[in-house]
Amino acid sequence: MDSENTQTFLRPRARLMSTLGEELISNERVALTELVKNAYDADASLVVIRFNGPLEEGYG
Repeated sequence: MDSENTQTFLRPRARLMSTLGEELISNERVALTELVKNAYDADASLVVIRFNGPLEEGYG
């Protein structure tokens, strides 16, 4: 194995990122769960989640 360090850069297209996001995060509940899991994986000492009430009656 060669000891030389090499760097490789990957620049995904915006459409790819959008497609991956749509396939991985199916709804708001899954998105929230993923955010908390990511914080846990990053060894976050604190996670704050704030929910704001609906802006207008019948929406939200």
